[in-house]
Amino acid sequence: MQNWLQKLEYKIKQYMIWCYALSVFVQVIMMTEYVKLHPQYAAILNGLNRILFIAMMAGALVSALDSRRNLSILVLTVALLIMEKVVAGNI
Repeated sequence: MQNWLQKLEYKIKQYMIWCYALSVFVQVIMMTEYVKLHPQYAAILNGLNRILFIAMMAGALVSALDSRRNLSILVLTVALLIMEKVVAGNI
């Protein structure tokens, strides 16, 4: 049983890393001049970025359910992601 749970936690961590990397890539693309000239693409990318943010929060919540240490990491992760979204929104 424990082996199955460890594999699931490992897969969730991989999933969150990919979501975060894709989110950073989308934010970089959103700052290009091409996207600024075509606001319809900016709306699509912004929606994708919000979906990735929700997916990362869901993954963090699932991985934080088993220990107090993971819960403190979840709080730190949420704070960093919200701060990143606020800064990216102001640029």
